[in-house]
Amino acid sequence: MPIANLPRTALAAFSADSARDFACDVLRAAGVVSVLPSGGGRDAMASAQMNPVDVIVTDWPENDIALGDFVQSLRVGNRVGRDTPVVLLTAREGRADLDAAREAGVSAVVVKPVSAALLKHRLAAVVTNASRRAH
Repeated sequence: MPIANLPRTALAAFSADSARDFACDVLRAAGVVSVLPSGGGRDAMASAQMNPVDVIVTDWPENDIALGDFVQSLRVGNRVGRDTPVVLLTAREGRADLDAAREAGVSAVVVKPVSAALLKHRLAAVVTNASRRAH
Protein backbone atom coordinates (compact mmCIF):
# COMPACT_ATOMS: atom_id res chain seq x y z
CA MET A 1 0.00 0.00 0.00
CA PRO A 2 1.43 3.42 -0.93
CA ILE A 3 2.54 5.70 1.90
CA ALA A 4 2.41 9.50 1.77
CA ASN A 5 5.69 11.43 1.49
CA LEU A 6 7.59 8.69 -0.28
CA PRO A 7 10.07 9.66 -2.98
CA ARG A 8 9.15 9.46 -6.67
CA THR A 9 12.53 8.02 -7.67
CA ALA A 10 14.93 5.82 -5.73
CA LEU A 11 18.28 4.18 -6.30
CA ALA A 12 18.54 0.71 -4.74
CA ALA A 13 22.30 0.06 -4.57
CA PHE A 14 23.26 -3.37 -3.23
CA SER A 15 26.08 -5.76 -4.01
CA ALA A 16 23.87 -8.74 -3.08
CA ASP A 17 21.10 -9.57 -5.54
CA SER A 18 18.68 -10.72 -2.83
CA ALA A 19 19.00 -7.48 -0.83
CA ARG A 20 18.64 -5.39 -4.00
CA ASP A 21 15.54 -7.35 -5.07
CA PHE A 22 13.99 -6.96 -1.61
CA ALA A 23 14.61 -3.20 -1.55
CA CYS A 24 13.26 -2.77 -5.09
CA ASP A 25 10.13 -4.77 -4.27
CA VAL A 26 9.47 -2.76 -1.10
CA LEU A 27 10.06 0.56 -2.87
CA ARG A 28 7.68 -0.35 -5.69
CA ALA A 29 5.03 -1.70 -3.31
CA ALA A 30 5.26 1.53 -1.31
CA GLY A 31 4.45 3.56 -4.39
CA VAL A 32 7.85 4.78 -5.57
CA VAL A 33 7.31 5.51 -9.26
CA SER A 34 10.82 4.82 -10.54
CA VAL A 35 13.17 2.36 -8.83
CA LEU A 36 16.67 2.10 -10.27
CA PRO A 37 18.48 -1.10 -9.25
CA SER A 38 22.25 -0.94 -9.07
CA GLY A 39 25.17 -2.96 -7.84
CA GLY A 40 27.01 -1.67 -4.80
CA GLY A 41 30.07 0.53 -4.52
CA ARG A 42 31.36 1.94 -7.78
CA ASP A 43 28.30 0.77 -9.75
CA ALA A 44 26.09 2.80 -7.42
CA MET A 45 28.26 5.89 -7.78
CA ALA A 46 28.03 5.63 -11.58
CA SER A 47 24.24 5.17 -11.41
CA ALA A 48 23.87 8.23 -9.17
CA GLN A 49 25.81 10.33 -11.69
CA MET A 50 23.56 9.29 -14.56
CA ASN A 51 20.16 9.31 -12.86
CA PRO A 52 18.62 11.96 -10.62
CA VAL A 53 16.96 10.30 -7.61
CA ASP A 54 15.08 11.45 -4.51
CA VAL A 55 16.50 8.83 -2.13
CA ILE A 56 19.26 6.23 -2.11
CA VAL A 57 18.84 2.91 -0.32
CA THR A 58 22.05 0.94 0.02
CA ASP A 59 24.06 -1.47 2.10
CA TRP A 60 27.57 -1.04 3.48
CA PRO A 61 29.92 -0.51 0.50
CA GLU A 62 32.58 -2.94 -0.59
CA ASN A 63 35.88 -2.97 1.28
CA ASP A 64 37.67 -0.77 -1.25
CA ILE A 65 35.49 2.27 -0.46
CA ALA A 66 35.08 3.97 2.94
CA LEU A 67 31.45 4.57 3.93
CA GLY A 68 31.90 8.35 4.19
CA ASP A 69 33.50 8.55 0.76
CA PHE A 70 30.75 6.34 -0.65
CA VAL A 71 27.93 8.50 0.78
CA GLN A 72 29.56 11.74 -0.37
CA SER A 73 30.21 10.34 -3.85
CA LEU A 74 26.59 9.26 -4.17
CA ARG A 75 25.33 12.68 -3.14
CA VAL A 76 27.81 14.77 -5.10
CA GLY A 77 27.34 12.64 -8.19
CA ASN A 78 23.57 12.74 -7.86
CA ARG A 79 22.04 15.48 -9.98
CA VAL A 80 19.43 16.12 -7.26
CA GLY A 81 21.95 17.42 -4.74
CA ARG A 82 23.91 17.01 -1.56
CA ASP A 83 20.84 16.68 0.66
CA THR A 84 19.66 13.49 -1.00
CA PRO A 85 18.70 11.11 1.81
CA VAL A 86 20.75 7.91 2.08
CA VAL A 87 19.20 4.95 3.93
CA LEU A 88 21.66 2.25 4.96
CA LEU A 89 20.35 -1.32 5.34
CA THR A 90 22.90 -3.30 7.30
CA ALA A 91 23.40 -6.38 9.41
CA ARG A 92 26.00 -4.46 11.42
CA GLU A 93 24.47 -3.46 14.71
CA GLY A 94 27.50 -2.65 16.86
CA ARG A 95 27.69 0.82 18.39
CA ALA A 96 30.92 1.65 16.50
CA ASP A 97 29.35 0.75 13.13
CA LEU A 98 26.17 2.73 13.83
CA ASP A 99 28.23 5.73 14.94
CA ALA A 100 30.40 5.43 11.82
CA ALA A 101 27.30 5.43 9.63
CA ARG A 102 25.96 8.57 11.27
CA GLU A 103 29.35 10.27 11.03
CA ALA A 104 29.49 9.35 7.34
CA GLY A 105 26.27 11.31 6.77
CA VAL A 106 23.80 8.46 6.40
CA SER A 107 20.25 9.77 6.89
CA ALA A 108 18.91 6.60 8.50
CA VAL A 109 20.26 3.19 9.48
CA VAL A 110 17.95 0.19 9.34
CA VAL A 111 19.36 -2.98 10.89
CA LYS A 112 18.52 -6.27 9.18
CA PRO A 113 16.44 -8.28 9.32
CA VAL A 114 13.94 -5.60 8.37
CA SER A 115 10.27 -5.78 7.50
CA ALA A 116 8.84 -4.12 4.45
CA ALA A 117 6.61 -1.98 6.71
CA LEU A 118 9.58 -0.67 8.71
CA LEU A 119 11.54 0.20 5.56
CA LYS A 120 8.53 2.03 4.08
CA HIS A 121 8.06 4.11 7.22
CA ARG A 122 11.78 4.89 7.53
CA LEU A 123 11.81 6.06 3.89
CA ALA A 124 8.81 8.32 4.49
CA ALA A 125 10.53 9.80 7.55
CA VAL A 126 13.82 10.61 5.79
CA VAL A 127 12.02 12.17 2.82
CA THR A 128 9.85 14.28 5.16
CA ASN A 129 12.94 15.42 7.10
CA ALA A 130 14.79 16.27 3.88
CA SER A 131 11.78 18.25 2.65
CA ARG A 132 11.63 20.23 5.90
CA ARG A 133 15.34 21.10 5.66
CA ALA A 134 14.89 22.29 2.07
CA HIS A 135 12.18 24.76 3.04
